[in-house]
Amino acid sequence: MRLCAQLVCDLPQMIRLIRRERPNIIYVNTTAIPWWILAARMTRTPVVCHVHEAESHDNRRVLWALNAPLLFATRLILISKTSAEATFNIFPRLSRTSAIVMNGVPDRENPPVSPPDGVPTRLSVVSRLSPRKGVHTAIAAVAILRQHGHDVQLEIAGSTFSGYEWYEAQLRSQVAELGLEEFVSFSGYVSPSTMVFDRSDIVIAPSEREPFGNAVVEAQLAERPVVAAAAGGHLESITDGWNGLLVGVERPAEFADAVLRLLADRTLRETIAVHARQSALERFGLTRYRKEIVDVLSRALPESKRAASGG
Repeated sequence: MRLCAQLVCDLPQMIRLIRRERPNIIYVNTTAIPWWILAARMTRTPVVCHVHEAESHDNRRVLWALNAPLLFATRLILISKTSAEATFNIFPRLSRTSAIVMNGVPDRENPPVSPPDGVPTRLSVVSRLSPRKGVHTAIAAVAILRQHGHDVQLEIAGSTFSGYEWYEAQLRSQVAELGLEEFVSFSGYVSPSTMVFDRSDIVIAPSEREPFGNAVVEAQLAERPVVAAAAGGHLESITDGWNGLLVGVERPAEFADAVLRLLADRTLRETIAVHARQSALERFGLTRYRKEIVDVLSRALPESKRAASGG
């Protein structure tokens, strides 16, 4: 109801702005605020919506309502096959106006640094703190490793969205109940994330519902081996055993086993790290990303404006 009230207040202002500026095209970078799509169509302006979400587990009527505004976009950009499948599952017809453009992730400013590679073994998770990100699974894996005598520490870097403070409190309670206060740290939001990866030996990505997973690619660019949940975008950025390791979703024992596998085989650990950086540079570079985005925007323009712009 608040969103509907906001629409009544904001839509006329949006329409006035579009008519004043007279853009050739409007680019909407989220599905969470759909009013720009509606305003663009009401002013007969081509509109491209960039879909970063990949919701497929919620109530179908809720998913229908969330995705319905996409029907009015001229074209869609989807960040992964995972995002595309979730979107098309609700509205198959959207496949006709969509393009998959895998995220572009900027390379680090400085060359990768060597990992600490000593005792204790330093693990890290870089993630928003919410249940779907699976941070509790990483904590449980650390508990298993320490119970078996392995000296590991975990750094959790990330903050909560408003309304999810309870989850951070739950994570801290989990750490206390497992007796891990000395071995699990909460760093809050860290930018750039390379600071976390540089002080890590192995990166854990336990997210259960990940449309892409920028943090995984950033860790790969840092030349760190990643152990990730075999779900969503992780299946597109990681080839198991080549540039990372994939394990079951919400399987702390499997995460622990994968970490031990890397610790037991230095050659495997280093080879995966090298392959990870190579694949991230090749597949998720900014040059490729920018070109594909421009191509989609150009195709959304009417023929007359496309010719005038030289596209």
